Formats: sequence, C-alpha cells, structure tokens
Amino acid sequence: MKKFILLFIMIFAALAGMAQSVGTNAAPAKADLKDGQVLVGLYTSDNYEKFGVALGSNMLLQAGSRIGEKYYAGMSNLQVEAVRFALAESCEITKVRLYAFTDDKTIVGPIATKDWGKTCDKGWNIVEFDTPVAVKDNYVALLPTYEFKQTMTNVVIATSFEPKEPSLAVYGPLRTDSNDSFWAQLNAQKYGSTAIQLVCRAQDLSGTRVSPDGYVSNTVTVGETYQPTLSVNCTSEEPITTIDYTLSIGPSTGSGQATTVKKTHTFSPAIPAGFNQRYDFVSEVTAPAKAGAYALTFTIDKVNGKAISGQATAQYKQLVVTRRAHRMSLVEEFTGTECGWCPRGWVGMEKVKHELPEDACVIAMHLYSDKDPMYGSYYHMPSFIGGAPAAVIDRAPRSVDPYFGVKIDGKDEGIINAVKRHEALLPEVEIQHLTANFTDESCTHVLATATTEFLTDLDGSQIIFVLTADGVTGTTDVWKQTNFYASIDAAQSGLNADSDPELYKLCRGQEMGQTYVPLTYNDVMIGSSWLTTTTPNEVLAFTTTKAGEKASSIYTLAMPTKSILRKAIDNDEVYVIAFVLKADGTVANAARCKVSLSSQPSAPGRTGDNRRMVTEDATGTWCGWCPKGIVGLKQMREELGDKFIGISVHCGEDPMNTYKAYEEWIVGLGLTAYPTAYVNRNGVPRNPNYTVLRDIYANEFRKYSELNIEAEMTVAGDELKMTAIVTPLMDLYATDYTVAFVVMEDGLSAIQDNFYFDGNSGEMGGFESLPMKTRITYVDVARGVWPTITGLGSGAISLPADMTAGESIRKTCSVPLSYFRYDDLKKLHVAALVIRNNGEIENAAEVWNDPTGIGTVLAEPSTSTEQARVYNLSGRPAASNHHGISISNGKKHIQ
Repeated sequence: MKKFILLFIMIFAALAGMAQSVGTNAAPAKADLKDGQVLVGLYTSDNYEKFGVALGSNMLLQAGSRIGEKYYAGMSNLQVEAVRFALAESCEITKVRLYAFTDDKTIVGPIATKDWGKTCDKGWNIVEFDTPVAVKDNYVALLPTYEFKQTMTNVVIATSFEPKEPSLAVYGPLRTDSNDSFWAQLNAQKYGSTAIQLVCRAQDLSGTRVSPDGYVSNTVTVGETYQPTLSVNCTSEEPITTIDYTLSIGPSTGSGQATTVKKTHTFSPAIPAGFNQRYDFVSEVTAPAKAGAYALTFTIDKVNGKAISGQATAQYKQLVVTRRAHRMSLVEEFTGTECGWCPRGWVGMEKVKHELPEDACVIAMHLYSDKDPMYGSYYHMPSFIGGAPAAVIDRAPRSVDPYFGVKIDGKDEGIINAVKRHEALLPEVEIQHLTANFTDESCTHVLATATTEFLTDLDGSQIIFVLTADGVTGTTDVWKQTNFYASIDAAQSGLNADSDPELYKLCRGQEMGQTYVPLTYNDVMIGSSWLTTTTPNEVLAFTTTKAGEKASSIYTLAMPTKSILRKAIDNDEVYVIAFVLKADGTVANAARCKVSLSSQPSAPGRTGDNRRMVTEDATGTWCGWCPKGIVGLKQMREELGDKFIGISVHCGEDPMNTYKAYEEWIVGLGLTAYPTAYVNRNGVPRNPNYTVLRDIYANEFRKYSELNIEAEMTVAGDELKMTAIVTPLMDLYATDYTVAFVVMEDGLSAIQDNFYFDGNSGEMGGFESLPMKTRITYVDVARGVWPTITGLGSGAISLPADMTAGESIRKTCSVPLSYFRYDDLKKLHVAALVIRNNGEIENAAEVWNDPTGIGTVLAEPSTSTEQARVYNLSGRPAASNHHGISISNGKKHIQ
C-alpha cells in the first residue's frame, strides 16, 4: 500500500478543466436493477473516492447530491423507487431521504423518507422506498441523501470526480461549538459529488432524449481552429447514430457578432441506448480574431434526424489569447515540521524543483504549526487546502497530494505529471523582466519589479510577490522534521526503492528513518506582499488589464525579523516569485528570479524611501476639535521630514478658506466630521491623530513607488511657474497618470477654537494649556490648485502612457499669481502630485519659494490670547477683566 491511513484522507483527482474524453460509458456494473428501472444521477461509472475531510464526531449527518432535471428530462410520469449510494466504509445508515428543489434555491421536503437502521457495506447499496415517489413538473432538481453517524476515524462519505457539475451537500451540526443544523452546499470541485443515484421508473422511455452535458475547456489563440471535446447526456432507449448541433462563439457580454456553425456528428458504431449516460465527442470551431472571454453555445438540434425532448442548449466559457507563451506553474505546498506525513511533500517538491526548473516554481508554506521555526503568518493560504501534506497547482480549486499527485483511472499519476498537465494550458499573461535586489547592505528589504503583458482581458487581477529561501536549516531539535514513515517497515511499505528512492529512505531501517529527521528545506516562504494568512490586504492592482497591453509593478518586500529564521537564511539563496492572481482566485502565470546581493543605483536606502506621503486635513478655525489635526500633521512633519507633505484644507466659515472647490471635493469624499484626513487619497477617511497617522504610514511605507518625482517653482513678475520632474524607475506601459500642483502658504495667523483648553480631553500638543480661543500661526494652508484637484478635466497635465526607466519627463505650467490668494509671496510652497487613474496619489514632491524658510515653518500655538468673551460671576458679559474674579475665555481670572 502506497498511502497510509491518515486522520484526514486527501482526494487525488484530475484538476478542473483537465477531464479527458471518456468515450462511451457502460451502465454501472454493480447496479442490480429490476425490469424497467433506470439509474438517474450525475455520473455513470462505479468508481468512487473517500471524502477528503472528517466533518466531526458523534453526530448525525446527511450526505447527498443535487441532481438537475436535465438528467431525467423527457421521462414522462417519472417515479423514484429507490436510492443507490456508495460508502467509503461500512456504517449504519439510519435513514434515506429524498428532497426536491422548486427553483434553484428553494428546497422542499423531504418528499420521501425510508427508516433503515441497518449497517450497509462498503461500496454500493440500494435502499427502496415503501411507495414510489412521483416527480412533479415544478421540480427543477432532486436531492437524494443518506443519514449516518460520523466519527473522526470513520470517513463514510464516498465521492466521485467524474461529473462535470460537482455537487455535494451535507446536513448536520458541522460545528463542534454549535448545536445548529444546516445544509452545507459543498459543491466546489475540490470535493466532487456524492456517490449517489436515483433508481427510477417512467411510463414512457421511448424516443430520443439527449442534452448537452459538458465541455472540456482550454485556452486558444486568436483565429485558431481548435477541437473542443463536447459531451452529451443520454436518457433514451433508442441507440444514437447521429447528432445535429450548432456551435456559436461570441462575446460573453455586450454586443457583437457571434460566429455560428452547424455540424453533424456520426457515431460509428452507434451509441447503445442507456439512461443517464454521458458520451464525449470531438468537434471543431474557429476562435475569434480578437482576444478576450467568449461564450461558446452548444445547441443540439436533432438526434437520429428527429427533434429531441428536454434541455437542448448549454453555454461554456472560452478564453482566447493573443499568442502562445510559456507557462510557469505555481506549486504551493502546505507543510510543517510537526506534520508527520509531510516528509513525502518534502520529497515531492524536491522532484518538482529539480525535474521542472523552468516550468514550475514552488512555495513551501510552513503554516501547519507556529512551533515550526519557518512558520510565517504573512501569507494568504488557499482556503480549500485540507490537512497537510497538501499542494495546489496554480490555485486550481482543489488540492492534490504533494507526492502522489492526482489519481487517474484509479492510479496515482504523480506530482510531476500533475504539474506537466498544467504546463500544457496556455497562460493568459506573461511576466517579463522580473528583477529583485536587496535595498541595503543589511539586507532587510528586497525591491522587486516586474512587467506583465496581458494576452487576454483579465479584469480584476492583481500581482503577488513572494520571498522564498533555499538551504534553510538549523542544528537544534526544533528544526527536525517529524517523520511517521519511520514507524513503517521499508520492506512492507509498498514503496519501491527504485521508483520511490527518497521516500523509501525515510522508512524504518533506512538511512533517514528517524522519528525526527534533520532536513534542509528549500523554497521556504519567508515573506510576501500579503500581510496575514486570512486577509489578502496588500493588493497590487494593475493600471491596465487589457489584451495586448503591458503593466509594470514594483514592491518592497520585508525579510523576516524572527531571529531563529533570519539566522538560518543565506542571503545568496533568496528568491522572489511573482504570480498573477485572477479574479476567480486561480493563477494566470508565474515567474521566479534570484535576489541580487548588489543594489541597483535606483534602489532605496530603506523600504519605501522614494515615497512621499501626502495627508490632506479637513480643518477649520471654528472647529474646537481641529487642533488634533494641527498637532498630528506637525508631529508627522517632525518625524518624517521631507517624506511627509501635509496640506491643511480650511473649510466652512474660515478666513483661510480661499479655495472653495477644495472644500467641495473633500465633502464629496464622504466627509462627515471635522477634523478628517485623507492619506494619499486612498478613499478612506482617517483620524488625523498622530498615533493613527503613524500606524497608517508604517504600512504605507511598505510600498514603493514606480517613479520618482521632484518639483521646481519660480516667480517671475506676476506669474508662478511650477514644474514636476518625473523619472520612472522601470519601464512603464499603458499608464494613466496626471499631475496636479497644490499651492500652500505658511505663517498665516487666525483665532482657533480650542476644546482641549481645560485638559479634560488629554494632551494635545500644548493646546490643553491654551484658552478656549487662541491666536495661532498656521502652516501648509491650501491656497489653490492647478489645473484641478484631481488632475483631470480641462487642461489636465497627463504623463505619457509608456515611459522608459531612467528617462525624466518634465511637466511645466505657468499660472498668474492673481489666481491664488496669498499674504506673503516668500512663504508660498508647492506640492506636485502624481495621481493614478483611480484617484490615489502615487508619489509627490514639495518645493519652497524661499528655501531658507524650510524647517522653521512648523506651527506653534501663540502665547497671545484674544480678550473676547469676558464674564462676571453672574454670567453676564463684561467689557474687560475687572477687580476680583472674572471668567476670561472660559478660565477663572483674578485681578
């Protein structure tokens, strides 16, 4: 035996979209049917697998599959007489039930129940209802189930991966912390379908009844004539000789002309009659001349020259790419040093690494236990991976074994062949020019850049960067790998010393047959652009996702800081993997490169060093809580220096509100209270408190801008000349950047309301010791924007769509000084903003008209106060403080 009993038994099955033509399927061999009975279900063979997940213990569960009406369409007066199901282990079956769907979501019933209370054998069983159940016209699907008692060691459910429409439903208290019962519709392809069928009888089974039942999809190039494998489902007594059908391929959405061809397929010899049997045949169609996602419509017109009964049309997705490109498959392994069966994953991934070095890249996710020295929470593991060891290829929606791979026709295909089948699929993107460099001599961060060419439209996709390390090991016991194979005698293991030499060595009596074996680990995930295991909250979106266009990406990755792991990493064995994640969660393509120990000239001295952060603070002199923003921006300026650009947008009845359009724009962002700040215009309103801003900036500085920007300003006569010098750090394609200039002024004086005056609201940068109204000096006050706040609209200053690394681009505009309201020309300064097409700020720069003022423009509350609002002890206004006790600006005053 090659596999050993595990608590969680993995399913080894063909991956989605890779099903092979199965030809004509005979009726299930073990079906013991009475005369006139037929089988209705999702598949036709008797092959089944053990369900891959233990659902809990000591609880009653039901398992079943949704069987759509197309599998019994055309059968008049259909009645269900029994349920036929397979079990992976012998078990007492307490009840058999039949439910019905009256629409796609509404389930009714049970419409039939059979109390059984008997032990059923492993394999196929038939349980008859006392009275046949009539199938009503308003039923769109049926759901047969069997009820059993689940234990942690007896995995009863049997499934099949033959169906093109996997469907597995389980009902019961699946959560150990709750007594609630509910249906879990586990219909993802990772689980397959419950091995269950209906035993039926119909009044009229004559005639021809065939419906479309599947399509083996593959990506094709524009204008290519290709041969898709189509499937039909037969519920007819009459043998099939010919099928007349129509294939139409056209836009999946919107308008556009579809290409339609009519064809006839002749089965030679004729297909024998059979109920609920699927037949595959090869057709031919020509792909459109433009890349994109299309709808391929398969319509059966006639069978044996006659019109058919039942569903006649099905629609499938067809991807068309601009050209053929090389695919590098992404293989992610779920593993850990405390997982006793994971040594076979270690062996399997080494095979992939050495046998497919140009065709696959491996990420070993040590997420099994936080006691593992290589454990890292900075990765978003696919949710459908079950227990370790497991692997997933290109994030196809079910996992495979990292050594045995998938099961084809009952045999283990092996992980190498499983990966090779993915390599045959044409990729939708090509990742070009992937580079990676350490950013400093201490090697704490890695700057990664990549160019992605889209071979088809790929809306909603993003690029992910991952750091891996080879040769990771240690000398202490914590580094040793738990090895359950050490308890298995090599001679009796079923493993072959010739075909499985590395795994054979791990068995008892062999050179690596220790319970805790020292290993050297490769492809260890040590960092990524994801921040946690559960939330992929570091999104690197593309500026374009259209076929034929290119997009550039740049990101700074942090090396691990955990001491035990950092010491085990050789900086000369660190790699970056980049992969494009599609909107459906699968991987379009991947690439891998080694991290260079020498920094590029343009590489930053630290992470995010080329980024300047812009904070726009909505404030007002009339707002008593707005000193929070004044202090917060001041403290950020002191901490970050020229990496910080603060813009105070004075709103409402404020003497410094001289640019109403700025106020209107901020209100349009969803402003509900003052003060509110917006960091880099990411659309999220922020509290301008220093501690809040500091945490936001710490995260933002993980990112790296793909371009540098500097600013210049000169005043000549009555004109203000402003220039932005933009230098791409990499070749950029199909960008949509605009430039905007914000003119600010320092040294403005006004009276500020101050609700922190009494100290009851805590410290606030000295405002807690100032009166309720106090005159202060303001900095960074927005006085005007050119050409518009968003950089869009009339006179937009656009950067070129394609830019070459290192080639600077100057954008200059001259604006009459009269356009801006200001008090002191020497105290003007300008922020130049590069704005993305989504409205966010990519990078910015700042320049002062009088450079000598830099460093002295931080706002400080004035010690002078306004002698307004003086009251006597009776609460009546007084002209001025008088002898005795007065209340001046909210504070007691003795004179």
